[in-house]
Amino acid sequence: MRAAPPVDALLAHGRKERLVIVVLYALSVAAAGHWAWVHAGLAWLPVVPTLALGSGVGAGVGALVAHRLLPLPAQHLRWTGSEWQLDGQVVTGLVVQVDAGRWLLLKAMVGNQHDRWLVADASHAGGAWHGLRLALQAHSPGLA
Repeated sequence: MRAAPPVDALLAHGRKERLVIVVLYALSVAAAGHWAWVHAGLAWLPVVPTLALGSGVGAGVGALVAHRLLPLPAQHLRWTGSEWQLDGQVVTGLVVQVDAGRWLLLKAMVGNQHDRWLVADASHAGGAWHGLRLALQAHSPGLA
């Protein structure tokens, strides 16, 4: 099998994905908090403040999680023909976690750091999108 040609793709900044994480955390904590509130016998209290408090706490936790998981500045993922690089640092492991056609969720291990979650989509990668998908298909264990 031939190696994929070198490619340098701009990854997405992850703003939409961060927003989804925050909203999901807000909704889930609000629903769980309200359920606990009702089952604790406090159903006589107004519903709106309990939901607002729960969604506020959930949104805060979701924002912290989103900040930790997804990078805000756009990054460059590069296949040199022999190795993956993320903004000039060597990537020791790269796995495609979700492939939605025009959107990819990648998990990368850079050096001795913890795993990084990366978002790649066709609109940010532009002309490098096809080459990026080819290189990922050929040189990462996440796609079969």
